[in-house]
Amino acid sequence: LNEEKDFDEVISAIEYNVPIAYLDLLIKKKDYPINKFSIFKNGEIKSPLYAAIANNYFKIADFIISKGGNVNYTENSLNIAKLLITNNLFTTKVLLYLLNKNWNIMMIKNYFYDFGFSFNLASTYIKYICDKSFVVKLLKIYQSKKSISKDQFEKIIINERNFNIPYQWYYRCIYCSSFDQLIFFSRYEYPSSIKEKIEYIMDNYSDIIYPGFSLKLYEFLIKYKYKNILLNNILDINNLNRCLNKILTKKRMELSKIIKNQNMERIFYFYQENGILINDINSSEYDVLTNCITSGFSIDSLKTIINLFSYTNFNYEIPNTITNEPTTLIVYSLLISRRDVCTFLISKGADINY
Repeated sequence: LNEEKDFDEVISAIEYNVPIAYLDLLIKKKDYPINKFSIFKNGEIKSPLYAAIANNYFKIADFIISKGGNVNYTENSLNIAKLLITNNLFTTKVLLYLLNKNWNIMMIKNYFYDFGFSFNLASTYIKYICDKSFVVKLLKIYQSKKSISKDQFEKIIINERNFNIPYQWYYRCIYCSSFDQLIFFSRYEYPSSIKEKIEYIMDNYSDIIYPGFSLKLYEFLIKYKYKNILLNNILDINNLNRCLNKILTKKRMELSKIIKNQNMERIFYFYQENGILINDINSSEYDVLTNCITSGFSIDSLKTIINLFSYTNFNYEIPNTITNEPTTLIVYSLLISRRDVCTFLISKGADINY
């Protein structure tokens, strides 16, 4: 790179959006190396073409290109696209400009494997790569004047629009609840490949790296299961249910610890944070109310739990993991000497003879 500078007259002129005629005279006068990057004493790295594109001064950028500026110019592994991404200036508008200037799009391939990628940029990237190939294929068929059947046409669509979507794209769509974006990506990949990547996420997700991801995954899988997300039935229903149960089991264990400590504040927090799965938290193997009774909750606290978890029926058998034989909630309260709870349950409509 050029030596450190305090000031560069050409780059400053570009950043001030000077008239192109003035910029032309300045470049000629200085015999300026149009593509060179300069490093400034404040740590910034710039070139004339970078400065123009970074500020969306595309007419100036066009002028610089006409003078020999190259959007693909690389110096010491540094290029305009990399600088724009590093400085968070790589917008969709910038991407479209570069694509129209014979820019090598593969320069930023690795960027899209980063978890922080932009959905708009990724969509533009994939459409450019795949749809361009599709149009070229159709143009060749048209020029050859060959007729094709509907099946052949659909096969062309599948083959030419196929893209190896990074699993990180699906991961982020799920984490951001951007399910429409996920469906868009899925249109550019074979169903078997989508299945493999989503099932990989189901087996390897992390709530530590991405807090709350399991809840987002649960939301996605429930929506998929009940046809609110259409992906052509690519997921195996057994694997899907296994993942849902895995998430629920972990959440039940978390809630059980809170209940054991009789921490009502934490129970309220759990309820608010896990709203997407609250309706599924109770099952034949787990019951919130039974756990609260076992842990010695007062009647007032039980009333709160009943309202919070929407209990209306009290004539049911408790989970078989608690007793060795079928036992109703009201009988269980007597077995653990909670006569106060028994009386309370009767007042709520429980039948001791049920």
